[in-house]
Amino acid sequence: MNSKSFVTRARVFVTEEMKHPDPAYRIKVVESLLVLNPQQRKVFLQRFANRSFGRIAERFGLSRERVKQHEYKSIKKMKAYLCQTN
Repeated sequence: MNSKSFVTRARVFVTEEMKHPDPAYRIKVVESLLVLNPQQRKVFLQRFANRSFGRIAERFGLSRERVKQHEYKSIKKMKAYLCQTN
């Protein structure tokens, strides 16, 4: 699986999870952000807001590749957290 398709599916996953009918589960989705380190959290939220890799890299003084790595690891950590808490 290439990282672009993983990230696209993960964004859909998080978006769909926030539509879950159980409010307690939606809280778990938000709590999953806490498993990220502060930089991963900032990068993830910027990417989720559709900011470009280049724009985020410039803002945080990172390379574009490092931004991609943060996004990928963030999604994996959040998904693992959500799977553990169910």
